[in-house]
Amino acid sequence: MQTKLTILCENSVSHPFGVVGEHGFACFIETEAGNVLFDTGQGMGICGNAARLGKNLASIQAIAISHGHYDHTGGLPQVLEQTGPVPVYGHPDIFASRTWSDGTTTRYIGMRHRREYLESLGAQFHLIRNPVEISDRVHLTGEIARNNHFEKPDPNMTLHPQGAAALCPDPIADDLSLVWDVDLDQLPSQIAEIRYRIAIQ
Repeated sequence: MQTKLTILCENSVSHPFGVVGEHGFACFIETEAGNVLFDTGQGMGICGNAARLGKNLASIQAIAISHGHYDHTGGLPQVLEQTGPVPVYGHPDIFASRTWSDGTTTRYIGMRHRREYLESLGAQFHLIRNPVEISDRVHLTGEIARNNHFEKPDPNMTLHPQGAAALCPDPIADDLSLVWDVDLDQLPSQIAEIRYRIAIQ
C-alpha cells in the first residue's frame, strides 16, 4: 500500500465532492502501519468532510498538531469523540494563550479547549521538542529553528505564557512539520499519479 494523503480541511474546495471549506488545515494520512491525522481544522468541516471523502476518523491511530492555533486544533473534540483514546503529539506550547491584534481589534487565536477537557475525551498528549517517530516511517520534526532573515514572525501575534511576560511577536516555537519516508524508486510513479489527478480535476 502506498502512503495516501487526503486534505480534509482547507481554505478552498472543489466540485463535485460536496465538502465545505474553512480557514484552517487537516490532513488524513493512510499508511501500511495505520492512519494518522495531521491537524484538525477549526472543527466546522472535519467530520462532515471526512464522511464525504470516505475517511473513517475512528481508524486514526495517532494525531499530530503542527502548532497551537485555533484553525489547526479546533476540531480535536469532534475527532476524539470518534477515535476514543488516542495519542496526540505536539509541542508543549500548543496550550499557550495567543492573541492577534492590529492595534484596533484584538482576537484570541490560541487553542480553544483546555487540556483537561481534551484528555477527558481520550487525548493522550505526548509533548515533544525534538524529532520523534509517531508511526512507522512517519515523523515529526520537533522545534524548527528560524535562523534565516526571511523567517520573520507576524508582528501582530502575541504569545501570553503562563506566569511570564507576553512575547510580541509570538516566536511560534511550537511550529513543527510532519515528514514521512518514501522509497526513492517509487517517487516517479507517485509524482505521475499526482499529476494525473490534478489533470482530471
